[in-house]
Amino acid sequence: MDLYISYRDHDNNWTEPKILDSTINSKEGDRRPFVTIDNKFLFFTRLQIEEKGLTESDIFWVNTSKVFKPFVYKPLPDTVVQLGDKFEFEVPEDYFKDIDDNQVALSINQAEFSWLMFDSKSMKISGLPILSGDFELTFTAVDKHLNTNEDKIIITVMK
Repeated sequence: MDLYISYRDHDNNWTEPKILDSTINSKEGDRRPFVTIDNKFLFFTRLQIEEKGLTESDIFWVNTSKVFKPFVYKPLPDTVVQLGDKFEFEVPEDYFKDIDDNQVALSINQAEFSWLMFDSKSMKISGLPILSGDFELTFTAVDKHLNTNEDKIIITVMK
């Protein structure tokens, strides 16, 4: 038994659960998670196998700074643009959210594409495509605790 985390997105759907790392999950049965109302601490117990049988552990607690990571709150759709035509679209301010951090730093792999620009202040992507094809953009969100998460979209450039 391991502990996982999932978040609600802007459509009120749950994101795919992600397993918490080994600083929380153990070889024993980790269970009964509880997060404090201020989102600062995670409490949980472990079901331990001992000579007498199964026993419940003491209560463990950890700071949530490494538990809560940026997550995709408002996903971006894949985009189609025309070869040789300038384009621009806005990335929503709440593309990524973080439970314990009001702001995350967002970057993309724009260096891979000489015709593409991302302005992180205005949250706009623009460009003048010079090649046709499918181009994968990777967005990376980083919070104040250096937790990261990525999301990808495809920009299709049509002739």
